[in-house]
Amino acid sequence: TRSHTLRQDVEPAKVLVAKALTAPGAPLKKHIEIQLPSEMTYSAGDYLAILPVNPQESVQRVMRRFGLPWDAVLVIGARSGTTLPTDTPIPAVDLFGAYVELAQPATKRNVAALLEATKDSNAKEELKRLSGPAFTDEISARRVSVLDLLDRFPSISLPLGSFIAALPPMRVRQYSISS
Repeated sequence: TRSHTLRQDVEPAKVLVAKALTAPGAPLKKHIEIQLPSEMTYSAGDYLAILPVNPQESVQRVMRRFGLPWDAVLVIGARSGTTLPTDTPIPAVDLFGAYVELAQPATKRNVAALLEATKDSNAKEELKRLSGPAFTDEISARRVSVLDLLDRFPSISLPLGSFIAALPPMRVRQYSISS
């Protein structure tokens, strides 16, 4: 159902081998062998699309931050178009594990929303600084996510719905097939 909800045409496959081809310190390139479903074919130059999942540790961080029990179930009401499952119960661990991007760097709009959601004067001051010229070096370049900022500023009282709305939907990663 995730591939349908996120509007992606994907099939399950199995990773058989994954190993680094580059030396430590060099940009990472990997050799990956994947067992595709028997009815799938490919040629060199095609793309392999992968619909990823978030690391379990990140999902647990969200659950802890918002005080959600491991078996919490959410229902997302859609005010506008979304690729998230709406008006149907979904386990919170599934939503945060497979439907939204938890590691996406925060945007200036995200920082502004966090600024509005805090009453702590020290956090406000630092968020104002981060929303200015420091944004590029300290947020974008370091790939600091909304979740990272919430961990950094525990006094922010962002509602769960606002957090979910701030997250982009999970997106496909495409890799070229070389052989």
